[in-house]
Amino acid sequence: MTRDEFLRRLTAEAQRDGFNATFEEVTVPTFRPIDDQVLVRIQPPEGTQGRLVVPDRAQERSLVGDVLAVGPGRPVPGGARLPVSVDPGDRVLVAKYAGDEVTLDGAVCLVVRAEDLLGVLEADPVEAPCP
Repeated sequence: MTRDEFLRRLTAEAQRDGFNATFEEVTVPTFRPIDDQVLVRIQPPEGTQGRLVVPDRAQERSLVGDVLAVGPGRPVPGGARLPVSVDPGDRVLVAKYAGDEVTLDGAVCLVVRAEDLLGVLEADPVEAPCP
């Protein structure tokens, strides 16, 4: 996925979620994670469950998000770095209590360590059900 495709996808999702800016105008690129940290924009939670409106405090945090920025990797002895295994634009699953929540230009984001990412969601769903 190219940078332009990624920005178009994020812009379309932001407009769908009620944001009025394109991601070219957002200050997310000025946030640069360090070491093996990853900036993830979490998906907004659903506001209802059945016919009940669930208050914000009672809702569980969504565990799916889009990677916005990735640090250079964890330093190892000898001056090298272990690269992070995700790239900007990947849709990931995040561990439930991982990371620190931050708000950047109205978008709720998490800064998490790469080890707190559970996996990358592929575009094509797998046919076999989970056991």
